[in-house]
Amino acid sequence: MVTGLPKERVHQGVQILIDAGAEAIIAGCTELPLVMSPDEFSVPLIDAVDVLLENTIRQCLNTSVRSAQPRATQS
Repeated sequence: MVTGLPKERVHQGVQILIDAGAEAIIAGCTELPLVMSPDEFSVPLIDAVDVLLENTIRQCLNTSVRSAQPRATQS
C-alpha cells in the first residue's frame, strides 16, 4: 500500500470529485487501487482492472458454452 503524501493527494482529489457531485470513482489506472480502497470513501470505488477481468471471464465462459452447443445444420 502507498502511504504518506502521495496517498493524501489522491484522497484530496477524490474528495474534490465527491464534493462536486461524483456518484462513483473509477480507478482507471492500475496503480490507483494501491493508494485507495472502497471503504475509504462515501461513494463506490470501481477498480477498472476488476471490471476488465470479470468481463473477460464472462466472455470466455459464454464463448465456451456457445462452442459446446451443437450447431444447427443448414438445409
